[in-house]
Amino acid sequence: MWVIFLEVGIALALVGVVVWATWPRGRNQLEDKNDDD
Repeated sequence: MWVIFLEVGIALALVGVVVWATWPRGRNQLEDKNDDD
């Protein structure tokens, strides 16, 4: 039974990381661009 929660947790973690990494709007990205300029 706990295996289902484990798999769901891993799936949500992967999706969250992908969405966070590919999100077009991010304060960190904006700060990095400003530093480059």
